Amino acid sequence: MSIREAILDRAVEAVARGGEGALRVHDIARDVGCSVSALYVHFGSREGLAEAALIEHYHRQVARATEPLVAQLRRASSVTAVKRALSAHVRALCSADQAVVHLARTELVAAAHRRATVRDALATMEQWRQATFVEALMAARNRGVLRPGLDVEAAATLLRSGSLSQALVNANGDSSTTAWTKTLQWALEGVLLP
Repeated sequence: MSIREAILDRAVEAVARGGEGALRVHDIARDVGCSVSALYVHFGSREGLAEAALIEHYHRQVARATEPLVAQLRRASSVTAVKRALSAHVRALCSADQAVVHLARTELVAAAHRRATVRDALATMEQWRQATFVEALMAARNRGVLRPGLDVEAAATLLRSGSLSQALVNANGDSSTTAWTKTLQWALEGVLLP
């Protein structure tokens, strides 16, 4: 692992623990075994490191949340298999351990408002998520396990919106999201399934 990767990993850990405010340049440099000036050679400034950490943290969390559903959609051979995949996705999305994913997403969206670099990275990652969901949904639709004529672009956007809507539920302080989980499940099934 390069020094840059080690610095970024430590910064991502800090962001995951306590958001951007938890990022301490001196602590990261010490933990990695480099000087603060060496850290700045790789990231330019604390701001540059913070942006890189927010982006990388978001990327890792989004990939972890997206890939299982995509893999299941790609191989689903029945409507029942799609229903199970959606159910697993919604349960994972609404689970307490996914709160960090929702927090990462909301932090990145907030940072994108004031930082062009973050805004561009967010757009790139969301384009990847959209394209990945579209490809998986098209494959499932072509196998006849999704609603015929389904607008896969709109359905992919609906799938992507689940995490942001869960962030709103979390922000509301609602610790019991059973009703929301069921509603999201029904909505996805109603749109996607024949």
